[in-house]
Parts: sequence; structure tokens; C-alpha cells
Amino acid sequence: MRSKPLRVFSAVITAVLALLLAANVYVIAARAVTGEPQPTVFGFSAAVVVTGSMSPAIEPGDLVVCRRSTDYAVGDVITFHSGASLVTHRIVGSTPDGFTTKGDANNVADADPVPRGAVVGKVVFTVPKLGIFIEKLRTPLGMTVLVLIGFALIELPKFKEVYHGKHSE
Repeated sequence: MRSKPLRVFSAVITAVLALLLAANVYVIAARAVTGEPQPTVFGFSAAVVVTGSMSPAIEPGDLVVCRRSTDYAVGDVITFHSGASLVTHRIVGSTPDGFTTKGDANNVADADPVPRGAVVGKVVFTVPKLGIFIEKLRTPLGMTVLVLIGFALIELPKFKEVYHGKHSE
């Protein structure tokens, strides 16, 4: 019989893997059904920063978590659609039609105003460097490795108990 800490550890790993799988399935299904490239989960969406335009506040490889809001103000950092890409910049001006934005590290404001409908959400928090890990997980190899590691973390303690049980007799 496995010890209680090992059972709890296995349950936690299983729950985390199940949540990751459920979130991925939801996002894939939402993209397919709605055509929305950045679907939300419980009102939140996430994006990985790929440029240094928001340095030093937000660095490349950081994960930004956004939440759609009904009001945006000068000074808010927002993520928005710009063509086929997502951009995370600070609002430096506002008009009835949209927002003027600028990356903190950029010398000038963005050339095109951001229509209100293009805004994905306001950045509510940033997780430094987690985006690098997330990008790796988005590949088939990354997901396979994650599942194998999760499986190993769940199953190895069982094999260890069986091995020690047979050799202690």
C-alpha cells in the first residue's frame, strides 16, 4: 500500500495534467467553433511576449494574463489584435474610436490606433519567463514529454514500493 504523501502527490499530478488537457481541448474547440484566435477561459486569456517593446516592465518570454474589461484608461497595458498578431502595449491616449498605444521601450507611439473591438484585454499579471516553457509545451514533442513526465511521477513511486517490497522479504 502506498503512503499517504505519495497518494496525494499522485492525485495532484493527475489533477494538473487533467486541467492542462481540459484547457487545451477547450481552447482548440473554441478556436474551431468561434474562429476566435485568442479564446478566453473563465474570462482570462494568456499570451507569450516575443519582443522587447515593453521592456523593462514585460520582457520577451514572459507570459501575460489578460482579462477583458469594459473600461480601459491611459496607463493600462493591454493586449490587442494587430493583423494576425497579438501585441501588448501601454495605452497612451484615448479617443471615442479607440486607443493610441506605445511599447514602453519604443520612442514613438504605434502608427495605427487600436479599435476598441481589437482589444483582447487588460494585462492583470505577468509571469516572468513562463512563456518560454509554454511555447515548448505547445509543440507535439513538448506535450508528449509533459505527459511522460507526469506519468513517470505518478507511476515511479508505485514501482519503487513494489521493488522494495520484494527485496525486503
